[in-house]
Amino acid sequence: MYKIGELSKLCKVSVKTLRYYEREGLLIPDEVDTFTGYRYYSPSKIDECNKILALKELGFTLDEINKQLKVTHSSDLLDIIRHKEKELLAAKIEIEHKLNRLGSLKEMIANRDEKMFNVIIQKTDSLRVAYQRNIFHHKEDAYQTIKKMHLVVPSSITGRRSVLINYASEYTENDFDIAVGVEITGPLSEGCEFADKILKFDLETASLVCNKDELDEAYLYIHKYIHENNCQIAGPFYEMFHQDGTIELKVPVGILSKTKNSRIRDNTKIAFQNDPLVIGRWELYDLLPSRDFFSTEKKNFTGRKTLKELYFLPEGDTYWCYEWTKGYLITSFGNGARQLNKYTIEQVDNKAYMFIEMKSSRYYLYNGLPDIWVFVQTDHKMYKKDEIRIRDNTNMPFIHDEQVLGQWTVCDYVDEIQLFSPNVPPRYPKNVLYWRTVEFVQTGNCKLQFTSDHIFEKPRFTWTKSYILDHETEVAQAYEIRSINESEYLFVEWKSGDYVFARKEPSYYVFKKI
Repeated sequence: MYKIGELSKLCKVSVKTLRYYEREGLLIPDEVDTFTGYRYYSPSKIDECNKILALKELGFTLDEINKQLKVTHSSDLLDIIRHKEKELLAAKIEIEHKLNRLGSLKEMIANRDEKMFNVIIQKTDSLRVAYQRNIFHHKEDAYQTIKKMHLVVPSSITGRRSVLINYASEYTENDFDIAVGVEITGPLSEGCEFADKILKFDLETASLVCNKDELDEAYLYIHKYIHENNCQIAGPFYEMFHQDGTIELKVPVGILSKTKNSRIRDNTKIAFQNDPLVIGRWELYDLLPSRDFFSTEKKNFTGRKTLKELYFLPEGDTYWCYEWTKGYLITSFGNGARQLNKYTIEQVDNKAYMFIEMKSSRYYLYNGLPDIWVFVQTDHKMYKKDEIRIRDNTNMPFIHDEQVLGQWTVCDYVDEIQLFSPNVPPRYPKNVLYWRTVEFVQTGNCKLQFTSDHIFEKPRFTWTKSYILDHETEVAQAYEIRSINESEYLFVEWKSGDYVFARKEPSYYVFKKI
């Protein structure tokens, strides 16, 4: 399964565009991690994305594309393209560039041929280099810097290889976060503008050899190979330039298990140990595949952040699903699972940064590596739980709503109302959804059933027109009724701890009237 950033690289389209396609119902993730919010896409979504791009390039509207995506055979898709091609050929000269693009997309869809490379996964020796990391507007600027380094570094200590390190985990067309280096066999002279750095490869690396004009194809190929062979990208991409003109493209990888494990539970019964440095508020700065990606010059993750801040309360006190002890952030989940996530704190440019090894479902189910969540400290205040939560107004007067009366049963759970369609299989099966039924009674009483058999009602829950009121957690969850395909569906905001403590926009439970 590909993360959204990895899919953006493979399809050469921005993460922002992929999220837009999801909102429009064109390209829906196969799986969404309920804790991290990460989107995961199956390999088949590459073909779907290419179809969308091909049809969009041909001038189809998104509504028209939505209909065309029901096409299952490449021959049918080619018929659609050929029909549109006739229209474009009759157009004026300003659409000539679309016709050129059309030709390449047609060839890609029809042939699906790709160059074969020989990928090897093995241990790699460390490499000592004269090193410089920078933001380059164009990748070619980085190659020019390597040439400059060869002129500056004394030939007596210059090795046989040069290296370009690509720290971008999402597709970008400019402003590349890149490090460049020239192999050295001895120390650099004092005052040299380049750093003396040893590149260590603690994990195994996937590598292939190609020529420079094959580099784009090589990136796509190694991405696909890694995911098709149960691996996880665990570091930046290295382009190693050899004297014979060939390039060795390599990337650190973690080896995933081929089958799902039963969920491993961490031993969280450890005595509390204080850490005065950690107390206070921390703001999310970046999400990284590994520590190597961290930079104060450019953030790696540009998508929608599911967690914007963390609070470390005195004495390791718990709020929402978090508590802590020295060296660890402890997270808890609704199913009773708890996990230890190791943290370290570093001072960079007079700011305190926290690096948390956050364990996702991939870590537990497939022996994957943790993701690195980076936070920057904003204050050292001794917060209390009640200071950091949201409270809605739940003292609303009762207003009757005849349309909502009766019992409703859950049928789906979506991030946004417009993502729901009764014609599409639900994203989550009913048996994994927490909320099961809701009943609205004439008097303003509201009966809710969750995964337990117990029915929750007054004094905790009441309702008024447009809102379900939870008087215990002090949240007002808006509801909306929509008629779709002659059936009524109820959409209710789900204001869990994600909303109360993380200020996340609520998602929606979808119900159908019984």
